[in-house]
Amino acid sequence: MGKKEDFLASTINGLVGNFKMHHPRLTLAELEKAGLVTEIQNIYKMIGGICESFPINYRWDIQHQDFILELDEELHFNRYRLMTLDSAVYVNYPYFSVENYKSYCKKYEDKCLMAGSYGGRWKNESTERYFLPSGPNGKLDGNGSSRWRQRAFYDYLKDIHSLVRGTKVIRVSIYDKFNGEQLKYILEAQDKRKLKMYLTGIFEKYQIKHA
Repeated sequence: MGKKEDFLASTINGLVGNFKMHHPRLTLAELEKAGLVTEIQNIYKMIGGICESFPINYRWDIQHQDFILELDEELHFNRYRLMTLDSAVYVNYPYFSVENYKSYCKKYEDKCLMAGSYGGRWKNESTERYFLPSGPNGKLDGNGSSRWRQRAFYDYLKDIHSLVRGTKVIRVSIYDKFNGEQLKYILEAQDKRKLKMYLTGIFEKYQIKHA
């Protein structure tokens, strides 16, 4: 975990208790039963997937008994994530503002580039195996980044997880605002009072018991 995520997790524990739960990844059988394989395969191919079968290998940020919470920082907002957000699964999607996320992808891709144009943030052995081979570091024209594509796809699968399993997979972005202030700055300042107020509003919205 990074500093922002550590602070977020500790504050959440103070509100809902320290009970953590392991939420296993979806299986292909579950996706087939839900009738989502074709839709997922189409998105996978659209964002540069090159294998016959799409990978299912995502990891969670913060897991608790009643919900999962994902903190989306700079690397999560770019053209590939924007493409996934046009999937039919996001019609009336409940656990984050899809329109806000689309705007973040358009507005803050330069921040993603500053944070993720090198090393393993641009490509690695796994991402090159499942997605188009990356272009030169930092060059988004052409093939761009296989790691960015993978991250966008796994975020998409995590959102589908909530629909298939009925688990509340709540997304918060560093660009979300609380009383006019971006969450990024609340986390960086480690302002526990503001963060508790922000989280309380989220927990009440999604009917999660809290202190």
